[in-house]
Amino acid sequence: MTAAVKRDAYTPESLLSVAVGVFNDRGYDGTSMEHLARAAGISKSSIYHHVSSKEELLRRAVSR
Repeated sequence: MTAAVKRDAYTPESLLSVAVGVFNDRGYDGTSMEHLARAAGISKSSIYHHVSSKEELLRRAVSR
């Protein structure tokens, strides 16, 4: 699976990079926000600070 991002190195762009890796590994339906948070080494609330849903995170990751 994708390497975790250090908390002090976390950026919205790094979250997108982690999300791409997790979506590729697990598929969209097999990925939960908990999986994404664990892979990024951040809390789910940190993810929700930047995106409102897994779908929005996927859209941003694909369009970057």
